[in-house]
Amino acid sequence: MGFFSSKEAGKTILVIDVGSSRVMCAYVRSAPGARPVIRATSSVSLPVGEQFVSATYLNRVVAATKSALHTLSRTHKEPIAHVVVTLSSLLYVSQVRTDIFQYISPLVITEEFLQKQVSELAESVRRSSPRGVLLDKKLSAVSINGYLTEHPLGKKADSLELSCYVSCADAHTLDALRAAIQEALHTEDISMHSFGYAAWKALREPLTLKNDCMLIAGGEITEMLQLREGSISTIATLPFGKNRLIRELTRACGSTPAVAASLLRLSGVKKLAEETHRVVEQVLTCENDVWRRLSVEAAAALPQVPTRVVLVSDPIMESFVLRAFSQSLSIPVVAISRDTLLSWCDHTESATQENYLQLAALFSATL
Repeated sequence: MGFFSSKEAGKTILVIDVGSSRVMCAYVRSAPGARPVIRATSSVSLPVGEQFVSATYLNRVVAATKSALHTLSRTHKEPIAHVVVTLSSLLYVSQVRTDIFQYISPLVITEEFLQKQVSELAESVRRSSPRGVLLDKKLSAVSINGYLTEHPLGKKADSLELSCYVSCADAHTLDALRAAIQEALHTEDISMHSFGYAAWKALREPLTLKNDCMLIAGGEITEMLQLREGSISTIATLPFGKNRLIRELTRACGSTPAVAASLLRLSGVKKLAEETHRVVEQVLTCENDVWRRLSVEAAAALPQVPTRVVLVSDPIMESFVLRAFSQSLSIPVVAISRDTLLSWCDHTESATQENYLQLAALFSATL
């Protein structure tokens, strides 16, 4: 029956996933011990221009959020407990901050002490970040007297090393999104989170993540999370995504982004006209070389070789990324498929099945 049981009860959460190419909303039914159920969805696409323009991106996101919520409320209405928003990596910054403490007398580690230190680390990151509103904070690793430990409570430390994952966003971004949601729903109970953190938290337990590397392929950039004993230890971003492929195909074929996106989607499942096929293959081969180089450089910068790469992607990018990694790295790559996600997250017949939204729904059920 998958990681969750199949009974349905509990509360309804409105999940909003903000991506680089679309904004998607869903009613998600959630209860302890039960698989979350996506009951209804609404999506609004964001245009892919000749280049990414950050100045207009937020305005388009806000407008798309309003439109998606309006459509969803017209077609499906039910009381919601709260709203959970997961943000594209274009809208936040994240890092892992590490501090080392030395003690004259051995210190007994308590839950209260760790919480206080994590809050202070997160506040330090927030103050130094150009995007100064805290989204997520999570203790990543604890080393006592030089040794990494998964169970630090009650142990004595002469020296202590703490690592904390922190993500932050710009106040103007969060205020604009919050205002759009409140205008449509008249609710104050809204929590916002980085998608990288949400994907990690959703997959950590069902996949038994340990010393893996999570690769989250987006539209404009790809986020790489190095894990150590299941916690986020290193973060890197690669300047590559599906929208880059679409732009290159648009230029090569002399078409529009919409046509280029269709060619990209069809290239893996349907034989194209000979001339079109030749142009598409030339572009994909060239871009594959770029991706392979980026992936090799990123993997070489990781502090340790991961056991496997866990790929979060849409089907269009999945085969492309898998091919690039198989050519560049001798590390097993596990793609999180739609079928795998369906074993953890149910859908009604009318709800759209989409990998990123399913992960956001799984994450919302952990809060």
